[in-house]
Amino acid sequence: QEDLTSAFARLKKIYPNTQLPKNVYTLLFGPADFSYAYDNKIVVTKEFSAISLDMYCMNQLKNNEYYKQIPKYMIPTLSSSYIAPDFLMVYLREITFRNIPLKQTQADCSLLDYIIEEGKYMYVVHTLLPLYKDSQVMDYTDNQYAWCEINEKNIWGFIIQNNLLFEKDRTKYMILTNDGPESKGLSGSPARVGNYIGYKIVDAFMKKNNVTIDSLMKISDATVILKQSQYKPKKR
Repeated sequence: QEDLTSAFARLKKIYPNTQLPKNVYTLLFGPADFSYAYDNKIVVTKEFSAISLDMYCMNQLKNNEYYKQIPKYMIPTLSSSYIAPDFLMVYLREITFRNIPLKQTQADCSLLDYIIEEGKYMYVVHTLLPLYKDSQVMDYTDNQYAWCEINEKNIWGFIIQNNLLFEKDRTKYMILTNDGPESKGLSGSPARVGNYIGYKIVDAFMKKNNVTIDSLMKISDATVILKQSQYKPKKR
């Protein structure tokens, strides 16, 4: 509650006209089909918001017969320390930036479009929760994030060598953006390593350009952000 209160105070300074959450409820989802429960662990509408607390207690509930359908790879980040960034991620999409069309919903969305969009939202969440670690904002464990940091150059190389950066066939690049045990083709990796690269590009862009968050979110051309970021993956 304290973290979200501070985050929305920061958001209000950036967007004075933004709607603040109304009636934030907490509840226990209880036994439910995995996909339905996971996709709805946080719900945000104009009228109310809800957080399913049991879905953030999986380390304690993983052996409970009613929650055994939750995939094991998800359990480490289904804990209370991920509630605030997860809530803000949903809130920004559903309320604050709801009038900005999501590239991800468009048929011609390229990998670059996708990961830059993800990177934008993660950047804003990190701005609103400055005391949170990048790993929490990205829904990674510390070890998963460390793997990405060590292998950043390899991830970028994989994308370039396989001509995936501007690929618009989602079936070809979803291995780098979808959730799962790992990113196929990169041994030992966590899932969604493409999103990690998107965040690094956006972060580099913001460090090199005097741009407000409002202006960042309104840049619809992902190639502009890539070029002006002068992104170059670090060699570890």
